[in-house]
Amino acid sequence: MINRIFIILFFAFSSLYFSTVFPKNRVEHVSKTYCCPKLMEAFSLIRDMPQVNDLLSKILEDGPLYIRSNHHFTKKFEGYWSGNDRTIYVTKIHSKAVQINTILFEMHNAINDSELEHLDCLAYYGKINRADYIRAVEYWEYKNAKATAAILNEGIEAAIFPEECYWYLSDDFEEHFHYQQSAGHSAYIGKMYDSVVGM
Repeated sequence: MINRIFIILFFAFSSLYFSTVFPKNRVEHVSKTYCCPKLMEAFSLIRDMPQVNDLLSKILEDGPLYIRSNHHFTKKFEGYWSGNDRTIYVTKIHSKAVQINTILFEMHNAINDSELEHLDCLAYYGKINRADYIRAVEYWEYKNAKATAAILNEGIEAAIFPEECYWYLSDDFEEHFHYQQSAGHSAYIGKMYDSVVGM
C-alpha cells in the first residue's frame, strides 16, 4: 500500500505497556497498547468510556496501537494517525482536553483507515480527481469527528471528561467543508493527493 501519513486537525520514544486485561468495563485485549507517559492520563480517561473499549478492540485486531507525542512534524495540527507505524501522534499537549479530543478522534481515524486507503487507491489509479478526493477525505474525517464529538459530549455529561472537551460540529457538512477550506485543511489534503498520484 502507498506509504502515507494522514494528518487531521489535530520522539524520543518512551512507552508504557497497558495490561492486556482491563478491570470492570475494560475488555481483554490480545494485542498491546503503548502510550507515552505524557499522554497516559488522558488515554486512561478515554478508556473509562465503555464504548471506547469496543473501538480499541477493533483497532487492536490489526495490530498494536502506539500513542506518542511528536512536536517535530507539525505545529499546525493537533495530531494525526499514521497507518504505516500504527501510531497516533499528538503534536500539541498543552491541555488535557486537547489530548483527549485528539487521541479519541485519531482512534476513529484508525478504525476507519481502510476507507482512506480505498480513496488513495482510487487516486493512484486515476479513478478520482483532485477535487473529489479532497471532498471525500473531508467527508470521511467529518463522519469520524461526529462520532468523536458524541462520545466527548457523553463523557462530559458523565463527569469523566472536562467541559473543555466539548466539540461543536455543524450538522451541515457543506458548512463544515467550507470552514475546512478556509482553515487550509483542505489544501493539505490536496497535497496528499499530489503525493499519492506522484505529482
